Amino acid sequence: MKNRSFDCVLAHENVRAVFSGHTHFDLDEVVSVVEDGNGVYHIHIPGVERTKVGSKHTPRFRLVTIDPEDGVLVQTYNVLTGLVEDRHEVRFPLRAAVREE
Repeated sequence: MKNRSFDCVLAHENVRAVFSGHTHFDLDEVVSVVEDGNGVYHIHIPGVERTKVGSKHTPRFRLVTIDPEDGVLVQTYNVLTGLVEDRHEVRFPLRAAVREE
């Protein structure tokens, strides 16, 4: 059954992104960000991804930076290598929440 109340929230003109945590997948094997029909970005942002998936286990965490001028930047830090993984970067503009007439 579809949750109509949540659909109303997502369709609101001021909603730009929905961040969710606690994933059970490896970022190398899945898509972790989508933009829905309302123009809202859905992004998996676990505090630390440490769930073992199959034989692979890559602990990572994501950092979200929100800047009114530069937009939203999501960076993924690989705990094993100590490096930010550019291939998992998510960037999108922060559209104005207030319409100008």
